[in-house]
Amino acid sequence: MKSLLRGLIIGVVLAIIWWLFVAKNPYLSPFAKQIIPLIVTVVIYVVGVILYIVIKFKIRHLISVPFRHRQESSVFLSYRSRDATLVRFVAEQMIAQGVHVWFNEYRVQLRGWDTTFEQMLAAGVANTERAIFFTNAQWAESKQWTVVVEAFPLLARLGKENCVEVQIPSHPLPHQVVPPLREVRHIDTRGMDRWTLLRELCQAFDFPTRAVDAGEMICTPLRGFLQGVPYEVNTGGWSINGRTRSRRGIVTLPALVRTEDGITSEVRISGFGVTYCRPLYGDDERAMFEMLRENARTWFAPRPNRGECIGTHLVFNSGLSHGAFTSYRGGAWYRLYVIQLPTHRSEGDSQFRFECAVRGSFADFCRVAWQFDDLVGSLQYGA
Repeated sequence: MKSLLRGLIIGVVLAIIWWLFVAKNPYLSPFAKQIIPLIVTVVIYVVGVILYIVIKFKIRHLISVPFRHRQESSVFLSYRSRDATLVRFVAEQMIAQGVHVWFNEYRVQLRGWDTTFEQMLAAGVANTERAIFFTNAQWAESKQWTVVVEAFPLLARLGKENCVEVQIPSHPLPHQVVPPLREVRHIDTRGMDRWTLLRELCQAFDFPTRAVDAGEMICTPLRGFLQGVPYEVNTGGWSINGRTRSRRGIVTLPALVRTEDGITSEVRISGFGVTYCRPLYGDDERAMFEMLRENARTWFAPRPNRGECIGTHLVFNSGLSHGAFTSYRGGAWYRLYVIQLPTHRSEGDSQFRFECAVRGSFADFCRVAWQFDDLVGSLQYGA
């Protein structure tokens, strides 16, 4: 229908051009009046095809997720959900540098709503070239997934040369539960910032990396009240546009804008009261992830205008786990964080929503996504 409408519009435009400049022109011969419309039609068609190819290529570049249709990966990340923030930082920085990473927060979602966690995990283990194990006592205690399904098969297939252990922090239990880990190169993260860790991991596998100055932490608190309870967000490094507004129980914070490496990020934060609904938490990682996917399905599937969901993420605040969702729509990449915290009052919880946007490629989005995690992590409620 759209193609038919476009064709009709082009036909009308050509007819008007022919009538104004050809049919009514007394200086043109009958032959010229026949050949000129043909030439104009061909020229417009060729220009239209070129523009279509250029625009389509640009759109494909922007919305391209490099591992969308790939089972294989350059590196598999094994971790406990409680360490998702650090692992997500490593994964997204590697993705931004062109590394094909198997990170379940993206890989499972991209296979569709009906794909099970177990299916994608098994496929990821079987089709990777290297592995990074982010270990601690909790990682070793999660024997069903990190040990049985991931660690032993990966170490047996890849060998110690293609594996690295990241100790967060160092603990004897992982080596007791998985003895082959003792022979793997390990990185102790005590006293190490995340950028240094990223650089060491990239050097261990000869992945591309970039020089980054972590800089000093800037503290610029933005404070207010939601349902009579104080909140605070650290907006250090962000430009603040506007002021906080409150209407009908919804608090809208000023818009935040930040430009880094030529990539502009925008964040809009709102808060409001909700009826009590316990946030996601627990030790069953498969159940936690399935709950996140169900929340994503409920939000995106019935409303295509909300975009295509390509990632479901676990985030932590105030000791509770919450959900975030990465999607693409209307020429921009978005991440929506839904942080629900108790007011410790009978009227229910408070919910904060961080709507983050980046216009550019998926690599651009991954390069700056850590800024969103840091911003959300700085939220304090009831302090």
